[in-house]
Amino acid sequence: MRYFLMLTVVLFSTSAHAGAMDRSDCRNGPYSYSSDVNGALNALDKRVVACFNYSQDIEVENHNIQARSITLLVEQINRLEQRIQALENSRN
Repeated sequence: MRYFLMLTVVLFSTSAHAGAMDRSDCRNGPYSYSSDVNGALNALDKRVVACFNYSQDIEVENHNIQARSITLLVEQINRLEQRIQALENSRN
């Protein structure tokens, strides 16, 4: 049973793209109700995939924020080096 769920998660996570509902589905569960075991497993599977996609979205967002921060730091370092160079040239 556990192997089936893991295999299903892997299959869905490789083909699924994060959507607007992933955050909601991850936090609240998908909006599909069923009274049988297959329906419950399907809902659980959808929630796991939604959480996986949502976590991937968060990772991408964090990476992009860090990349922008690094770019800003590089620009600041370059400006400081130019100022230092200008000060050294003015002393000579």
